[in-house]
Amino acid sequence: MIEEKDKENYNLIEMIKGNEKRLQHLEDDITAIRKYIRWQRFFGAVKFIVIIVPVVIGFIYLPPLIKEFVDAYLPFLEGK
Repeated sequence: MIEEKDKENYNLIEMIKGNEKRLQHLEDDITAIRKYIRWQRFFGAVKFIVIIVPVVIGFIYLPPLIKEFVDAYLPFLEGK
């Protein structure tokens, strides 16, 4: 009877140790995933800035330049 309980306790302890190892492995994987997601967010923001900033600057500066260009070449295009 005592031997049975000892075997059972030993089996439970071994299962707990195995679960602790698996849990540590999962925690390491989750940490790596969190780092990956953090870098993805950072580079996503960088991509957004690289795309949006030139577009906004273009909307601000291009209309006057286009108007100057059209005004300069309009007489040639009209044939006068």
